[in-house]
Amino acid sequence: SVTGFDDIPFAAAAIPALTTVRMPVREMVARAVALVLDGDAPRGVDARAHPVLQPTLVVRSSTGPAVSEARLPNITHRSRARWKAF
Repeated sequence: SVTGFDDIPFAAAAIPALTTVRMPVREMVARAVALVLDGDAPRGVDARAHPVLQPTLVVRSSTGPAVSEARLPNITHRSRARWKAF
């Protein structure tokens, strides 16, 4: 499985389409602008300046179930250990 981050346009267009984590960019920008416009720009540690925002997992065809050992290619014992590390 392969994943990306930020859900760039290429992620959906890639072959296979790339599973990615989408950040709530609009909400991040809106909160940052509100802090600055309200005069509450952080001058120290402030819980409002460090909100917890929920990312979204966008599952596409680049992820899938793990390959069982029975389906691994016929390779030597040493190579098999390296293959399983992935």
